[in-house]
Amino acid sequence: MSYTWLKILWAFLNLLAFPSLFLWTSQIDLSIRMTLVLATALFIVSNLCLVAILYLQYKKGDKAQVEEK
Repeated sequence: MSYTWLKILWAFLNLLAFPSLFLWTSQIDLSIRMTLVLATALFIVSNLCLVAILYLQYKKGDKAQVEEK
């Protein structure tokens, strides 16, 4: 599994997700507060995904170093 491609996919989805979130909320006339709540939730979930990818990459790197020794 290539973690570089996962990070590129994560960044690309972020480029699509935030503008589409604001377009969607403007189409259904959500309040500004609700839009900010949704954007904050999306930001938190997105960053948790990035942390998970980095953690898995780190753990894979530890196993590779142990096998080399």
